[in-house]
Amino acid sequence: MSAVAEEPIPAGMAAFLLPSLSTTSQLQEAERLNIHEARIWAMHQRTLQRTDLFSVEFQRELHRRMFRRVWRGAGDFRKTASTQGWEPDRIEEGVRLFADDADAWFKFSTYPVHECAVRLHHRLVSVRPWGHGNGRHARLMADVAVAAHAEAPLTWGMGAPGGRTPREIYIEAIASADNGDIAALLAFARS
Repeated sequence: MSAVAEEPIPAGMAAFLLPSLSTTSQLQEAERLNIHEARIWAMHQRTLQRTDLFSVEFQRELHRRMFRRVWRGAGDFRKTASTQGWEPDRIEEGVRLFADDADAWFKFSTYPVHECAVRLHHRLVSVRPWGHGNGRHARLMADVAVAAHAEAPLTWGMGAPGGRTPREIYIEAIASADNGDIAALLAFARS
């Protein structure tokens, strides 16, 4: 049986990596381990009881913990323009605005807990505050919000029907949410 050829990390991406990694599978494993460590910290009762879960500072700390062993500048907002997301000089404003909205949604029960969390996720993804890991950060922020409110965890497509990959379903659901229909993203987050 022949070994699967490893895909090298693109040169432009390698410049932002901290560890000495040479393949995308190595990068994915390093990220997975770092994110797992951050998830343990984020889901600890002491963290979930913090009063600043929706602050810009908490979100920066969460991103830093998720990627600090992999990416340079983890926890720092994106400084370069992107074809998606907000302009770099407005990122902090967007994160603060949407986090404040989410804080109010939870406090005043504007939406059920899962919907509040999924709406926060969608808004963070729309800003794209980070150079890497925007979707993963936004999903973990939503998971933290749900856990802090003692609700059943979101599954993010773990039970999605076959035929299409969870990523394909997720991207389609994000596009629907971009057009004002959050139902598909909420269903995906719960499937």
